[in-house]
Amino acid sequence: MNLAQQRRADLCDAALRAGPNAPTLCAGWTVRELLAHLVVRERRPDALAAEMVPPLRGHGARVQEALVGSDFDDLVARVRSGPPPLSPMSWSRVDDAVNTMEFVLHHVDIVRASPGGSGPVFDEATQQAMLTMVRRVGRLLFRQAPVGVVVLAPGRGRAALRRPTSGHGSVILTGDPVELMVYASGRREHAAVQVSGDRDDTEALAAPPLGLWARLGHGPRHRRRADGASRSPATPARHRRAQRLGQVVAGCQGEPVPGPGGREAQHGGHG
Repeated sequence: MNLAQQRRADLCDAALRAGPNAPTLCAGWTVRELLAHLVVRERRPDALAAEMVPPLRGHGARVQEALVGSDFDDLVARVRSGPPPLSPMSWSRVDDAVNTMEFVLHHVDIVRASPGGSGPVFDEATQQAMLTMVRRVGRLLFRQAPVGVVVLAPGRGRAALRRPTSGHGSVILTGDPVELMVYASGRREHAAVQVSGDRDDTEALAAPPLGLWARLGHGPRHRRRADGASRSPATPARHRRAQRLGQVVAGCQGEPVPGPGGREAQHGGHG
């Protein structure tokens, strides 16, 4: 069993414990809806592609709704069984590369959505995989950050993900690799990460959505137009398409739900 398969099994176990109607950190999604997203992602490329083509979105929505209305135990079983044998996602190396982070983040989405929810605890192999992922995608995720960004995983390593910008220094994010990935993915209030640096810099980092991930649907909820479509003000069409793709592939639609008080560590620096 590879790492992604282990994290898949843990996510399914957590879903069963939480129940179909439990909330998740993806605002507006229950556990049942999150699992339906995972099934679409792996088993219904037609519905996944439809989400990117406005005239076909009704098809994607119907597929998603049908899955949401299916038996919950069957839905869990379909996620647990994984993608079809002919899917590239069934290949072990591809599975690890594209699914480990997906299942780690969605496991967190389930467990930490309940009041007082904490955990889950991840093994060292998963921590190392998430450290690699933070280093690999962190520069993209933080590329629009208004300050420099350094991540520090004590005992495991550090990486500079963005150089300081004019008028600002760097902010240091300290935590386990999984927590750093949770923070970088837009779930900041649910990440056990210490944010340290000059107050002006830490406040600047906290203010806007984080670069690419905000475009991928994990930033603040988009305003609704009169016709019901989701659109951020003055957002270029290519970025709206990226937002839509991110909502489908990465999972959360809109912003993560607010975190419990004190989840994110106090800012360092002067005050």
